[in-house]
Amino acid sequence: EPSNASRRRAGAPTSSASLTGAAAPVQFIGEMLKFRQMSRSSNGRQKIRKRVVKKEVSSIVSDRRKAVVENITQELATKLSPSIVSLASFDGDKMHFRSTGIVLANSSSGGACVLTSSALVSTSDKERMLTPALKIKLRLPNNEVVGGWIKRYRLPFSMVVIETRFSPDLRAACLNKTVQVEPHSQLLAVKHCFHSGKLMDTRGEPIDGPSEVDSEGFMFSTCKITMDGSGGPLVDFDGNIVGMNDYHDQKFTRYVPTNKILECLRDIWLCVDEMEDLSITFKPFRFTEGCSSRVQGQFMVC
Repeated sequence: EPSNASRRRAGAPTSSASLTGAAAPVQFIGEMLKFRQMSRSSNGRQKIRKRVVKKEVSSIVSDRRKAVVENITQELATKLSPSIVSLASFDGDKMHFRSTGIVLANSSSGGACVLTSSALVSTSDKERMLTPALKIKLRLPNNEVVGGWIKRYRLPFSMVVIETRFSPDLRAACLNKTVQVEPHSQLLAVKHCFHSGKLMDTRGEPIDGPSEVDSEGFMFSTCKITMDGSGGPLVDFDGNIVGMNDYHDQKFTRYVPTNKILECLRDIWLCVDEMEDLSITFKPFRFTEGCSSRVQGQFMVC
């Protein structure tokens, strides 16, 4: 029969009275069973508590992530999505380049026009020579993939205008020449993924100072983009477009300020010589000054 000391070492309960006679083994076994039951019950409560705590923590993290998405990303996505598309160019079945585009106009009679980077239809070197044989596809906000063609090519700041058919899901972006980028303000570089159809963004700040404007007139931000972010809008946290991004394998991301974009767009609708040289049909659309609500078929200047 184990002694009280040995039972203490084994962690079993002990009785203050000596165990004698036939009842002693029965009492000892009962105490052992009671001890094991209490131990199992205690371990069970600990495991349940751990699961509850883990679930509570996961719920808190999930709620916080959801709040961030709803308060920032989803709100801006709802505002920007109809005015942003993804584009891809193909040489036969081989993809040549992917980019993001800003919708300039959308008319049931004249189709839609999208501003993007000339890298979509150019050689991959610094010269960016036109490669007109490429086939162009656009993924719209509703995930529909449609064909496109070059409308305007030889634009300053390595920009190109692509035309496609009208879609009721597109909305011309509102470009405001008075929007100013304040020092140290938070900016978002937005892109539309061609394969997934999702809007994605990276955050950063403008690079201040005259030395941060290159010889071509580009400005810079700390928003990191990949190649398919070329042509995508640079926006503030209110969703105002402050420029168009252009990937150029540099430390910082360069962008065309909105006021420079507007200057270029004013000029290109006044001259069709370039389009005749490229044997591309040019269909002008109405250009309006001033601020207005959404108007299909008109280029939006706010």
